[in-house]
Amino acid sequence: TVVNWRDGLEAVLYEVARMHGESPLDRGRALRGRLEELQRSGPFAWAFAALAAERGYRWVPRGETAFERVVRSCRVFADAAPALTSARAAGLRVIALGGADPQPVDAALRPLDGAFDEVLPAAPLERAAGAIGVPAGRVLHVATTVSALRAAAALGMRSAWLNRDGAPAPEEAVFDVEWRSLQSLGGWVAGRRPAGAMP
Repeated sequence: TVVNWRDGLEAVLYEVARMHGESPLDRGRALRGRLEELQRSGPFAWAFAALAAERGYRWVPRGETAFERVVRSCRVFADAAPALTSARAAGLRVIALGGADPQPVDAALRPLDGAFDEVLPAAPLERAAGAIGVPAGRVLHVATTVSALRAAAALGMRSAWLNRDGAPAPEEAVFDVEWRSLQSLGGWVAGRRPAGAMP
């Protein structure tokens, strides 16, 4: 959402492919797409192992190690800091969820130091709702994946689908608003705040 995972993921997958005698012309884009498909059925570590099995890759890092390498390769999106600043200036609590151990998550978010009220690595969405301390219906969950959007809906949260690529909405996706960038967060805050939509 705030970190460019795609480029980091493609870099790691391209490196693994090269180790096995492949040289993808798209530098890992198709491999990333397949991994994301697999992630609809399980977490990153499982999906990474499943992709390696599909491709016949034998010399691959464990899923958790691969994810940490992805995190170290990532960069923060340029629209993240201004959007988070506007949200916090409006008095909103901003919680970051991470899918890895604290150390790699902290490394990825270091350029945004101070932009979050709390960072919860490897934490379920329910814990974030508890950390904010408001009813789920007053939480806006910004996410890029179908699984995250569906999790928010199951908890009664509102959600924003951050669709940076302008892709067609998957049939199974459930969301309240669709954004092309986090710049839309500032407009959402300005439009919703007077009505008391957020704490």
